[in-house]
Amino acid sequence: MVGAVWSGRAGASSWLAARAEERRLSEETREYQERLAERQVAYRNWKSFLDATRPSELEMETWLTCDKTLFVDEALRHYQLTWRDLISHTILMTPARPYKRGRVRGGPWRYSRYSFRLFLVTQDGIREISKEFDFTDAKRENEQRSNYRFDALSSVQVTEHTRAGYDLELVLTNGPARSIRVKDADTHQLTPEENPQEIADINLNAAGFIHAFRLLEGIAADGKGWIEHIKPTNLPPFRVAD
Repeated sequence: MVGAVWSGRAGASSWLAARAEERRLSEETREYQERLAERQVAYRNWKSFLDATRPSELEMETWLTCDKTLFVDEALRHYQLTWRDLISHTILMTPARPYKRGRVRGGPWRYSRYSFRLFLVTQDGIREISKEFDFTDAKRENEQRSNYRFDALSSVQVTEHTRAGYDLELVLTNGPARSIRVKDADTHQLTPEENPQEIADINLNAAGFIHAFRLLEGIAADGKGWIEHIKPTNLPPFRVAD
């Protein structure tokens, strides 16, 4: 009888413990489902808000084109130049730290802060103007200007860092080499369906890198003799500050 009583009490205690554990698990599951549902609702609301306020790719490209046009216009007015005075020009758009960035799938990165670098090529040499554009508060700051002759640009190099990005290095005869970060690395932030090299090419084209590199490379190689290779058709097709 003692053994039966002891076994009965042990069985009852185990059954009560199991029932308590089931109730605890059920309560925790219910609380988890409630928290999950709240978070899903909050996520959908936030996503809807971002979708409604986020600019489209077309809007971003339009804004950047307008900013580039105004930037060139201001530079021409500052130097009292017209398009007739230019042999060629190019704009390099690079990310300016600190920044936020985003993109649509298959598209280039768009940044909250840019550094615009304009190269104006005239008969007398090269005028370089750079300025940072902060799109979060519509501010423009840190403007810098420099002028140098054709023979002062001794070499142009491009370095690709797998974990860092692309750097453009300008070497002048009368000063230290300048390194310009053209694009940050982004391989780890791509989807499996995207080709890293294709996305890198898209970003470099969006930054104006190809044209800028070819222009500066030609000047560094030929000096002022580079002018002889330029045809009138290479002049910009639009006018801003004539």
